[in-house]
Amino acid sequence: MMNSKSRWALVPVAVVTAFIGAIALSVPMNWVIRALYWNSGHHMPGKEFLMIVMQYDGALAAFMVVVFGSMTAPRGRRVTGLVIFLIGAVVAWALVGDMTPTTFYSLNHYPEGPPRVWSPLMGTYVGGLLGLLVININERRRKRSNHAVVGMSLRAAPEV
Repeated sequence: MMNSKSRWALVPVAVVTAFIGAIALSVPMNWVIRALYWNSGHHMPGKEFLMIVMQYDGALAAFMVVVFGSMTAPRGRRVTGLVIFLIGAVVAWALVGDMTPTTFYSLNHYPEGPPRVWSPLMGTYVGGLLGLLVININERRRKRSNHAVVGMSLRAAPEV
């Protein structure tokens, strides 16, 4: 059995593994989304399609990173999930938050400066918040079942 310190060392490994897994899962998910859009008559070029699927990809990645990272923690899973979410929110802001429509359109459309693209960033944040919700529900159920087991073990055995 692993000690607590070595389990804490596995949290970053679980986070990176979950992120890579989310990237692998997003490829077939994007195929399904593209098929749904094309079947409903929305034929769009790759750049516009990318702006639509990025919010789902970000939500999937954030959800998996928060859940897998906090479930690996030996204790304090709620706090660990919150820390992972906050670090991921900063990373998402740095990576995805800088995207602007000017990467797809000319500067002539926005003389006052490029507006920020919020949908990929908000999708990522919603996925992370859903991951926190799953962790909280799981911890509440786990503590409830632990209390039930402890409560039953403290009862006196019936006399024969």
